Amino acid sequence: MGQVLRRLQEVGIRPQDFLGFPINDFTRWDDREPTSQQPERASIPPVALSTGFPDLANLPPELGLEVLSHLNATDLCLASCVWSHLANDELLWQSLCRSCWGSVSAYRHGRQGQFSYKQLFMLLDEACLTFNTDPFAGIEYLTSKAILDDLVVVVVVVVVVIVLVVVVVVVVVVVALATVAVVVVIASVAVVVGGGAVVVVVAY
Repeated sequence: MGQVLRRLQEVGIRPQDFLGFPINDFTRWDDREPTSQQPERASIPPVALSTGFPDLANLPPELGLEVLSHLNATDLCLASCVWSHLANDELLWQSLCRSCWGSVSAYRHGRQGQFSYKQLFMLLDEACLTFNTDPFAGIEYLTSKAILDDLVVVVVVVVVVIVLVVVVVVVVVVVALATVAVVVVIASVAVVVGGGAVVVVVAY
């Protein structure tokens, strides 16, 4: 009841008018001391909720690497502008290299000199673009960067040559079959037309 009267007083309504009968002994509820039955509520400090992306630098390195492991190469390069000590980690770029290119000769060479999986990823990506445009130029690029062994290069060249030969043979066979079909159609038309002419001459 006291809470209702307090609320009425806050909004500017007299309790007497709301209840419909006069209240002779009405005092200001704000001046009343709290009783033991209604203890004061302890003040609860406001909880600060984060509305932005957490700074990976404030997380343990294991958690930061786990978050960055779900990014592709482009996003990982962008993340390195902010968290370079995490985004340039060799484990992340090694995982990207092996997920995109399962077998590369450079994996067996080990880490020699200034070897970096991030640099290797960039070289392999450039090699793929070059190879898709010109296979022989792509192979030359891979050998010049010491990404492929000589034996692997020979195998790749042989495979490319075989594929080209097969494509040429298929094209030649298709052209030959099309030529034979056209000749057969022309001969059939000629036989039909010639037979009709003979019948007309005999009837005449």
